[in-house]
This record gives sequence, structure tokens and C-alpha cells, in this order.
Amino acid sequence: MCLRNLLHPDRRHKARQVLSLLALGGLLAITCTVTAAGPVAAASTPAPASAHTAAPAAGHADKPRPARPDATTGDTFVPKPTTRAHGALTVRPNVPFTLTLSGPQFLWSSQSATITATANMDVGPTPYWIRIFDFDSNRYVATCGSGTTCSVTVAFTTVSDLVHTYQAYVGDTSANLPPGNLQATSNQIEVQWRELAVLSFAADAATLPVGASTTLTATTLRDVGPTPFFIELFDATTATLLTACGSGTSCSVTVSQGAATTHSYSAYVSPFSSSLPPAEIVSPSPFTVYITWSGSGFQITMTGPEFTASPDRTYTAVANSDVGPTPYFIDVYSETDGTLMAHCASGTTCSFVATGGTYVAFVDAAHVKSFPPQSIQASSNVLVSVFGPE
Repeated sequence: MCLRNLLHPDRRHKARQVLSLLALGGLLAITCTVTAAGPVAAASTPAPASAHTAAPAAGHADKPRPARPDATTGDTFVPKPTTRAHGALTVRPNVPFTLTLSGPQFLWSSQSATITATANMDVGPTPYWIRIFDFDSNRYVATCGSGTTCSVTVAFTTVSDLVHTYQAYVGDTSANLPPGNLQATSNQIEVQWRELAVLSFAADAATLPVGASTTLTATTLRDVGPTPFFIELFDATTATLLTACGSGTSCSVTVSQGAATTHSYSAYVSPFSSSLPPAEIVSPSPFTVYITWSGSGFQITMTGPEFTASPDRTYTAVANSDVGPTPYFIDVYSETDGTLMAHCASGTTCSFVATGGTYVAFVDAAHVKSFPPQSIQASSNVLVSVFGPE
């Protein structure tokens, strides 16, 4: 309120009274200049703004905004806030959602696939989520509450060709398929993981005289030539890469030792690596091969069914000479977990009953029943027996 009319020369006394009353009431924000006595100036220039004048209120860009929910994997999700800086969550009016899904068509076993759903607008300001469903796993593998894209990375180490089918949706976070409040459905894509397993790994001879040579061969289901991988053969005893083959379905190497010893060997499908084990293994050999160089003259062979439909079948290690008169034993082990399956101190055979497995036999000193045993005089072939139709 301006008191200009109260400041007439004849009204100065009243002006002083009014000002006193206003001051007592705390109303000091007066927009006129008042003097205690003397004439009023005909005109006055407005005072410059104070350096401490408050700044204008911050614009929308400076306001704190709630964080958008993060993308999650699987069927878990981060709840959205019920309101945003500009009001309740709403869908952009008259603009329907559209959604596309993309990903690789073919991969090799253990390679990763990135599956990406892309919407035509941000789901962040809406009550909806972008979700990706894996029909073969029967579950949602990604749920994203903001942005226009939602991605998930998946990988499978397969023992046979594997195909997974994916589809994406814009909807709520219910467990239904499709989800509730469905706004958009994408195309379906199929991703195939192709097996590159090592099918077999064997030596021409598992026991041979000192200085003699034998050939190790690994075979795979498919040619590694069109892939980024190699078939690699290692001497596991010395952790040495023996050879790497970049094409074909088989890879071989010849080995020999100049002193009595036993070495173990392994094979892998992997990117090229001289380290054991190699990085990013696509497929390991199904077992370890043992080769013994010895002057004892012993030979030993592992026999039994390669396929068995019976839960109890007999497996037998057969030596070329009776171990009874010698300080040696016949020992048979499961390569899967190192379990001692049979221990025989005499005779040329040593048998046990089991339900399939991977078995290897030795003629050894058997002072300590460890796997592999000590003082090996002969090693056998590795027998793989699969439970199934004979």
C-alpha cells in the first residue's frame, strides 16, 4: 500500500501515526519513501535493485526428477513411482506402441547372444514395461521400465543343437503370457546354438616302450573351419600346447617320451590359446587320455558295453600278465570323479558292476589309492559306457 496521500504537508502528523502503526504490525514492505519532515519531492527515481535480490525460480530443467526404474533380467522388476515431475504416469495420447525384436540367428555352443527389443517411444513416463519372453525356458528373461530398448544376453553350452524362440511385449509385470495391459507385441526370433563338441579323443596305443611314439586324435561334430575356434591338444602333465587345428573335424599329434613315465592329455574346442585350460572353452574332451612309457612289458585293456540299457553291467580290465607274482596291482577308476571301482592284487582280470560311466585301468604299485595312481606300469584305453539302448 502506498501512503502518498497521507504525506501532504497538512497530513504529516497523521502519516507519522500510520507509519508507527504499520511498523508495530510488522508491515514494513512499503513501496513509497517517507521522510519525517519537510516537503515531498516532486518525483523520485526508483532505487536500483539490491545485489541481494532473490533470483528467479529454477526452470523445469533444474528440478530434481525421480530416477527411472532400471532394466532387470528375468521376471523381477523395479516398481515405478506413481507420479512424475509433470504429474501421473500416462501414455502419450493417440500414439500406439510398436515393438521389434532382433538378435543373431546362429551361434556356436557357449557363445553369447544379445536379444534386443526396440519400442517406438519411451516406456518411462508410462505405466508399462518392455519385456522379453523365452518360450523354450518358459520365462521372461528381461523386464525394462524405462527407455525405448530392452536387451538381455544369453548363452548355452550345448551337447546338441539347441534352438530358443523369443518374443517381446509392452505391458504390465504380471506373470501372464502375454502380460496384462498389452500395448504391443513384437515379431518372434529363433536363435540356434550349434554344437561343436569333442566327440572322441584317443591314442593309438596307451602303453608302449620307452622312446616309442603314439598318435593322439580328437574329433569334433562339425568342421571348425567356418568358426572362430580351434581344436587344441595339450599335454596336461606339462601344461603344454601340442597342436592347434583351425579347420576340419579332427586334429592329431604324435607324442613320445625318452624315459619311463606316464603323461595325461586333453583336448578342447576353444579360441586359440597356449594356456591350459584355454579361455572361453566351447567344448572340453569327454575324458583325459593317459599314455605310459614303460619297460615292464605290461599291457592292459578296459572292456565293457559302450551302451547299456541295464542298470547293472559288468566292466573288466584285462592285463596281459598275472600281477600276482609282482609288486603291482590292477586298479580301475571312474574318470568322472576319481572313484576307485576295483582293486585286484592277482590274476589278469579285475571286474566290477556299475551303471555306465567313464572308466580307465592301470597296472600300478598302489601304495596310495589316489587318482591317477603312483608308479604306473601300464595304462588302458578309456571306456565310455552310456546308459541307453544297446
